[in-house]
Amino acid sequence: GVFHAGVEVAGREFSFGYCADGTGIGISKPRKHPMHHFRETCHLPRTALDEAAIGKMVEELAAEYQGNEYHLVRRNCCTFADDFCNRLGVGPIPQWTYRLAQFGEKVLSVSEDLEEKVLGLNLSCSVNGNSTLELLKGQFQSLQ
Repeated sequence: GVFHAGVEVAGREFSFGYCADGTGIGISKPRKHPMHHFRETCHLPRTALDEAAIGKMVEELAAEYQGNEYHLVRRNCCTFADDFCNRLGVGPIPQWTYRLAQFGEKVLSVSEDLEEKVLGLNLSCSVNGNSTLELLKGQFQSLQ
């Protein structure tokens, strides 16, 4: 998303980003991520988990969040931070951090639906022998 989100716990900041191989989870000094400009801290409750439990959780997350599965809209630093915070028992991250990703998801969904319909039209065209123009006119008129 537009906002980078990291989770500060036990004196370290954990975040998720793209990499070709291995886990996408990175660890940095709080508010000092080398690729992002720090803007603000959103305070959440303290976790009741000890460092050993947090370390085990990070190992599990590292296996689940592979860097090559990063997606700017659907699986990003905000989705990771939200998942991690919920697992820590401190609740979700603020909803405003998701606004652009939610908008992007809507755009992607519309785009994918349109692509599916266009591919379906091409298939219908080749099966029925109708011209693509006739099919598109018919589809357009059915939408009105």
